[in-house]
Amino acid sequence: RGEHFHFYFLVTGLLASAGTILNASLVVKIGMRRLAIAAFGGQAVLSLVLLLGTLTGLMPQALDFPLFFFWSFTLFAMAGLTLGNLNALALQPLGHIAGMASSTVGAISTVAAVPIAIATGLAFNGTTIPMMLACVVCSGIAFFLMRLSRDIDPTPKTSVSPAD
Repeated sequence: RGEHFHFYFLVTGLLASAGTILNASLVVKIGMRRLAIAAFGGQAVLSLVLLLGTLTGLMPQALDFPLFFFWSFTLFAMAGLTLGNLNALALQPLGHIAGMASSTVGAISTVAAVPIAIATGLAFNGTTIPMMLACVVCSGIAFFLMRLSRDIDPTPKTSVSPAD
């Protein structure tokens, strides 16, 4: 599919942008924290189902690419549903130093992603398995950390929505 990569990349980007647009309306109704928890949980479950289908051979080979394409779209859409909300949640108590705090959050996120990207890249074996496994692990960890943050601080001091 290499000769059509640009087309699939474009379509994935356009479809995934729906996550950002959807986030704008859902964040007011559901709240940042709940939305992130749902997105991470959903992505972890979807990735696990596709990973198990691939590992067990239950997924028909004819569906390999269509399901991978769907999965990658959902992965990018999840980013649209979570990244802005996570930054806003992280910066809520730091309004008086928001610029420096935003830079610090961005730097920590980037540095923390490097070992994950290196490990996933080194595990590449010509299949989607390492990437799906990394998504299951990372989305699962993010889901549990977001749940923990909800238990620690169930009612943030400032919020977009009382549903947080």
